[in-house]
Amino acid sequence: MAGGFTQQATGAALTGIVADVAALGTSDVRLASGAEQLALLRAGLRVEARLHTWLAELAAHVDAAGVAWQEHGASTPTWLADART
Repeated sequence: MAGGFTQQATGAALTGIVADVAALGTSDVRLASGAEQLALLRAGLRVEARLHTWLAELAAHVDAAGVAWQEHGASTPTWLADART
Protein backbone atom coordinates (compact mmCIF):
# COMPACT_ATOMS: atom_id res chain seq x y z
CA MET A 1 0.00 0.00 0.00
CA ALA A 2 1.18 3.52 -0.73
CA GLY A 3 2.91 5.47 1.98
CA GLY A 4 4.90 2.61 3.49
CA PHE A 5 3.36 3.01 6.94
CA THR A 6 3.58 0.15 9.38
CA GLN A 7 0.35 -1.05 10.92
CA GLN A 8 1.33 0.55 14.23
CA ALA A 9 2.17 3.91 12.63
CA THR A 10 -1.04 3.87 10.59
CA GLY A 11 -3.10 3.09 13.68
CA ALA A 12 -1.41 5.91 15.58
CA ALA A 13 -2.00 8.30 12.68
CA LEU A 14 -5.70 7.39 12.56
CA THR A 15 -5.99 7.83 16.33
CA GLY A 16 -4.49 11.28 15.95
CA ILE A 17 -6.85 12.15 13.11
CA VAL A 18 -9.87 11.07 15.15
CA ALA A 19 -8.71 13.18 18.10
CA ASP A 20 -8.00 16.18 15.87
CA VAL A 21 -11.40 15.96 14.18
CA ALA A 22 -13.11 15.62 17.56
CA ALA A 23 -11.37 18.83 18.66
CA LEU A 24 -12.77 20.80 15.74
CA GLY A 25 -15.63 23.07 16.61
CA THR A 26 -17.90 25.50 14.87
CA SER A 27 -17.25 28.24 17.45
CA ASP A 28 -13.78 28.84 15.98
CA VAL A 29 -15.28 29.10 12.51
CA ARG A 30 -17.78 31.74 13.62
CA LEU A 31 -14.91 33.88 14.89
CA ALA A 32 -12.99 33.63 11.61
CA SER A 33 -13.28 36.11 8.76
CA GLY A 34 -14.99 35.11 5.54
CA ALA A 35 -11.63 34.48 3.86
CA GLU A 36 -10.49 32.36 6.82
CA GLN A 37 -13.71 30.36 6.72
CA LEU A 38 -13.19 29.64 3.03
CA ALA A 39 -9.57 28.63 3.69
CA LEU A 40 -10.74 26.27 6.44
CA LEU A 41 -13.37 24.82 4.12
CA ARG A 42 -10.77 24.29 1.38
CA ALA A 43 -8.37 22.63 3.84
CA GLY A 44 -11.16 20.39 5.13
CA LEU A 45 -12.09 19.36 1.60
CA ARG A 46 -8.46 18.45 0.90
CA VAL A 47 -8.31 16.33 4.05
CA GLU A 48 -11.58 14.65 3.09
CA ALA A 49 -10.30 13.86 -0.41
CA ARG A 50 -7.03 12.40 0.87
CA LEU A 51 -8.81 10.28 3.45
CA HIS A 52 -11.34 9.11 0.87
CA THR A 53 -8.52 8.08 -1.48
CA TRP A 54 -6.73 6.21 1.30
CA LEU A 55 -9.95 4.41 2.28
CA ALA A 56 -10.65 3.44 -1.33
CA GLU A 57 -7.14 2.03 -1.70
CA LEU A 58 -7.45 0.12 1.58
CA ALA A 59 -10.88 -1.24 0.62
CA ALA A 60 -9.54 -2.38 -2.75
CA HIS A 61 -6.64 -4.15 -1.04
CA VAL A 62 -8.95 -5.79 1.51
CA ASP A 63 -11.29 -6.91 -1.26
CA ALA A 64 -8.52 -8.26 -3.52
CA ALA A 65 -6.96 -10.17 -0.63
CA GLY A 66 -10.31 -11.59 0.51
CA VAL A 67 -9.70 -10.34 4.03
CA ALA A 68 -13.37 -9.80 4.94
CA TRP A 69 -14.19 -13.33 3.84
CA GLN A 70 -11.22 -14.82 5.73
CA GLU A 71 -11.96 -12.91 8.93
CA HIS A 72 -15.78 -12.77 8.94
CA GLY A 73 -17.08 -15.06 6.20
CA ALA A 74 -18.60 -12.11 4.37
CA SER A 75 -17.90 -10.25 1.17
CA THR A 76 -16.16 -6.90 1.43
CA PRO A 77 -19.32 -4.94 0.44
CA THR A 78 -21.35 -6.83 3.06
CA TRP A 79 -18.72 -6.27 5.72
CA LEU A 80 -18.53 -2.55 4.82
CA ALA A 81 -22.32 -2.19 5.04
CA ASP A 82 -22.27 -3.79 8.50
CA ALA A 83 -19.25 -1.74 9.63
CA ARG A 84 -21.03 1.53 8.85
CA THR A 85 -23.94 0.82 11.16
